[in-house]
Amino acid sequence: MSDATQKPDKGEIADKNKLKSTLSKTAEVADKASNVAEVANNAFSAVKWVAIAVVMLTVLGFGYGVYKLVTRPVVAVTDAAGKMVDAASDKAGALKDGAGNVINRLLIPTKDQATLNALAEADFELLHTYPASKPDGIKQRLFRTTNFGDSENQVCKMSVNFGGGDLDAYAGANNEDYAKSKALGSKDGRLIRFILRAGKDDIPMNVVWDNDAGHWVMKWRATTTKKPLDDTTAEARIFDLLRAVKKQCGGE
Repeated sequence: MSDATQKPDKGEIADKNKLKSTLSKTAEVADKASNVAEVANNAFSAVKWVAIAVVMLTVLGFGYGVYKLVTRPVVAVTDAAGKMVDAASDKAGALKDGAGNVINRLLIPTKDQATLNALAEADFELLHTYPASKPDGIKQRLFRTTNFGDSENQVCKMSVNFGGGDLDAYAGANNEDYAKSKALGSKDGRLIRFILRAGKDDIPMNVVWDNDAGHWVMKWRATTTKKPLDDTTAEARIFDLLRAVKKQCGGE
């Protein structure tokens, strides 16, 4: 019998079986290792996305916190600004009303509007064209600058007597403001200033054309803080001064 036809030795067969078993186990282990690696990879991927999600949520949460932190003062400032605007509006209204009260307080009412209109119209035209004169000394210059700065040195000096002796009085028109109105064909800006000297005190009073009302009005100076005369007496004194202008400044 030849070697080619010889049957395998039992030991050889056993070795082959062991090798086959070993290879099978190796393949199985490799397959399990592959599965573990895949699972691990999937788990790592999941952990990675979870981590990214946690970071994003943290960032968004922090951003929202910053947004609230930043916008809260802005909202507070906006609300405060709105309240300030409302308060300012209320204050402005109150100031306007207060100004109206001051103006009303300065007004000297009259019971004879027609006579006041007639006297004031004639006196203003007279004083508006009154001859200019140089002030007599520094005191007179200062007096005119303080009381008749817009009369362009067209100031009439008078002497009046209300029953207690002669008193000096001065009258002058507001020529500067009226010149602007006159150029526009308006009667607005017309004003007659009076200064009545009672001892050491100067009592300033005005007669003003009220363009809105369409007539003349009598007023205390805007700087008046305390009325030196009651309204009835002030009205009588202004009428006396208006009549004095016609006689003493007009040459009658």
